[in-house]
Amino acid sequence: MSKIALIGGGGVRAPLLAYGLNQAHAAIGAGELAIFDADAERATLMGRLCAAVVKLHGGALRVRVARDLRDAVEDSSFVLNSIRVGDIAARARDERIALEQGYPGQETTGPGGLAMALRTIPVILGQA
Repeated sequence: MSKIALIGGGGVRAPLLAYGLNQAHAAIGAGELAIFDADAERATLMGRLCAAVVKLHGGALRVRVARDLRDAVEDSSFVLNSIRVGDIAARARDERIALEQGYPGQETTGPGGLAMALRTIPVILGQA
């Protein structure tokens, strides 16, 4: 069974990901979801929610909160990265600035996406 690491696992989409991985358990061999987030409290909360989703749907996916980044990715078959450097405040600022300049306020494309990339790439390179 494969181990899947979720970096940035304190985000609100983690339980939906756990649901999908649990549903695809047999097809993709997902055995474990290791959640890591820089905010340990959020990681713990999302880990509990993910485990509850798996339990509710009778799945076999094991969910755990990793102690640190190395623990999360060690021996992982897949690493999913869902970080937002600067949190929601940075996203709001990026989108507001783009809108003020007449561009779409969107965090993944255009000026907002570029600003997000400029903040995120150094962090991801450090993780790698």
